[in-house]
Amino acid sequence: MKEIDRKIEEARKREEAEKRLLEQKEKERRLKEEREREAEAARQLEARVVEAFEAALVDRADDLQAELERRYQAEIDRRVKQRLDELERDYQRKLEEEKRLEEEEKRKQAELDRILEENNRKLMEARRKEDPSLQTLFAITG
Repeated sequence: MKEIDRKIEEARKREEAEKRLLEQKEKERRLKEEREREAEAARQLEARVVEAFEAALVDRADDLQAELERRYQAEIDRRVKQRLDELERDYQRKLEEEKRLEEEEKRKQAELDRILEENNRKLMEARRKEDPSLQTLFAITG
């Protein structure tokens, strides 16, 4: 009887050991599955974070590109305006110089006309003094 009790006790202990071993294996399997789920969730979260970060970088790059293009266009516009202003100033200076030259030309022409008229008058007087017949002509037209 003792032998049977001992064998029953050993069988019960083996069963309990096997049961504990199975429970331990089941617990480890559940923990492994839990870790795998957490790892997969972490990978998915990381993928979403990376995707969001890349999208943010693309948006920022687009914003920076637009800002660069705006500044570039503003610089081009500024330079074009500056060049147009320079051309306008040069044109105005040339117009003023042309006007000044025309006025100087008119003044010189008026001076030449006055000198020519004075010389003609003096020439006529000299001829009149030299030729008495012209004196009567000058008296009539004079």
